[in-house]
Order: sequence, then structure tokens, then C-alpha cells
Amino acid sequence: MKVIAKSAEGHEYYYSASSAHKAPVKRVNEICKALNLVRYQLKDGEVWYVHDVDEYDAAYDYAQFQSFGFNKGNLVERRR
Repeated sequence: MKVIAKSAEGHEYYYSASSAHKAPVKRVNEICKALNLVRYQLKDGEVWYVHDVDEYDAAYDYAQFQSFGFNKGNLVERRR
């Protein structure tokens, strides 16, 4: 599964599992770019980055309940 998560700038392999959001595979890079452009909920030294995770990763569990997507052309965050 592709997820977008907050990562340490310059060390993108290190990311926060609790910030992982599921996103549509076809638009995941577009969403990531938009989040970084507006610096959505980012602290200094953080960036949004696309990661591939599987069911054994904690980020997979978090991504089951939060996602980014589009509604009528607008980027939206959903939490269940």
C-alpha cells in the first residue's frame, strides 16, 4: 500500500507511522507535492513523503483510519 507520511527532511526513510495516510495510487505524488507546498501540519525539518508499506508495518494500521483524497476537485483529509 502507498501511504503519505511525515518524514525527516534528508532522511526520508525515517518517518512517523502515526502520520501515515492512505492515498489513491494514481494521485499519491500529486497529493504529496500539494501537502509539501502548503506545509500542511509540518514542523521544521519535516516533509511529506510517499512510502510503500505492508500489513506488518505500524503505518499500515494508521493508514486504515486516515486518508487524503479529492472531493469535487479539493484535497481533503478523512479520518474514521
